Amino acid sequence: MADDSTEMAARQLWGAVGVLDRRARDLRRLSQEEPLKKPRPDYPHAGVGRSHEDELRGVFADVASALAEAAKLLPAALPDGAVPAAGVAADETPAVLTRRLATLQELSAGLSREAFEPLPPLPPHAPPYLVTIPGHDLPSSKALALAQRLAETVSALRNTLLAAANARGPR
Repeated sequence: MADDSTEMAARQLWGAVGVLDRRARDLRRLSQEEPLKKPRPDYPHAGVGRSHEDELRGVFADVASALAEAAKLLPAALPDGAVPAAGVAADETPAVLTRRLATLQELSAGLSREAFEPLPPLPPHAPPYLVTIPGHDLPSSKALALAQRLAETVSALRNTLLAAANARGPR
């Protein structure tokens, strides 16, 4: 019975990982669109493109729910001893993956708030070519970093799930 519940949790986790993979690609694409690519009111901007605000909100909502689901399912899908110690990379253990998912949840929540806020104002003495305050990462850069970390975590989760399935053997 416990084996069936573990397999069911692993299947659900595989589905959540698929959502994260698709949404990471969407986030990478949307990083070059508004509202992540912030126009400055004092910087020349053609303003001919449409805002992808609604689509971006959907991506952040899907990422948040998939990360929460993955964090909830991970202990059930990969119980202690399910993943063999030999043959699994150190950054693909269930404990490390749990911490990575928690970190990604924080990054995603912070970026989902920051993406829809205006950029901080430039100081009055800023040169005209300066687009943002030095040391302040643009939301588009943070979205690319988040998408990359999501893709890395998706790969690690898939490797760990496959290692656990191979360790269980055929059914």
